[in-house]
Amino acid sequence: MPGIRFYLSVPLLFTAALLNGCQSEQNNIDIPSSYEELLAVSHQELALLTWIDPGTGEVITESELPFPAADMVYIASLDEIILSSQEDSSLYILEPDSGEIEPAFDAANGSISELYYAEEINRLFTADTERDTLTMFELDRSLHTSDHQTIAAGAHPNSLTYAEETDRLYLLNVYDNEMQSFSLDPFESAASAEVNQRPEGLTAVENHLYIGGHGAGEQLNEHIYIHSLGSNEQIKEIPAGLMPVDFSYHPGFESIFILSHGSHELYQLNSSTFEIEKSADLPFNPYYSLMTEDTLFISTLDGNQVIFLDPESVTVEQAVDVPAQPYAMIYLEGTN
Repeated sequence: MPGIRFYLSVPLLFTAALLNGCQSEQNNIDIPSSYEELLAVSHQELALLTWIDPGTGEVITESELPFPAADMVYIASLDEIILSSQEDSSLYILEPDSGEIEPAFDAANGSISELYYAEEINRLFTADTERDTLTMFELDRSLHTSDHQTIAAGAHPNSLTYAEETDRLYLLNVYDNEMQSFSLDPFESAASAEVNQRPEGLTAVENHLYIGGHGAGEQLNEHIYIHSLGSNEQIKEIPAGLMPVDFSYHPGFESIFILSHGSHELYQLNSSTFEIEKSADLPFNPYYSLMTEDTLFISTLDGNQVIFLDPESVTVEQAVDVPAQPYAMIYLEGTN
């Protein structure tokens, strides 16, 4: 699962025709154009992207993909949408200006389930749960030709986050109950620490790491765990619903928003006091969140909705019905 979700303000360079159906045979899809902003939503078992106008909550169109997407990110500096596939071991580029989808990287019989873009350093990281590896791409040019390095990780690498304070990447290994940190130059494992059972959900804010997870067996997890960036040691655990697995951070409110998919709740945690300040009930099985300056978008995997939530009042403003199992999201702001 993804960790922290950052607000991206980028130009929409979409010139593809609007609402003209799908051309999946040529690996091209039509993408909405002439919108000031767009929210794209993938679906866990459907080869589909749903495009939503964040200003109105209107579903603009549904674009068929050649495959169900496991995860996706938008690379502003390249104007490329990167998708991983649930059906093969490749990464794909979706060109926003043409709607063309083409393979850009083959993980050689792996399974890339987690993408993480560290905008601060313009690097893309991928976790491969089949080969238990981690790959770093230096995105000074298109993903097609970017330099990359692949190294070993622990068992079932999942959540990723980058911390500017240490200039390190952090990774949760689900089956090892382990957190690893990695230096970037050279790209190698730097340290590891034991964490809670079946960890999932990770973000770095200031001098701390925040970790969620499922728990194991009958001991389902009902806490988030705060670790020191300096020592990696756990310093605090905080009750936060059943199975918290996703975090979004809003610096303006000094708030970390926690999705607990087992209890279908959202919690607002003050990052300075470590106090839970507010909470909200959500539709069934929220699993992925995306923060912008004004809105927290939440996809509910089994609720078949995308929630628009006001991060200041922590209230649901709108619930948009979408096709089954909405999951990963990207936000694009245009110039119209």
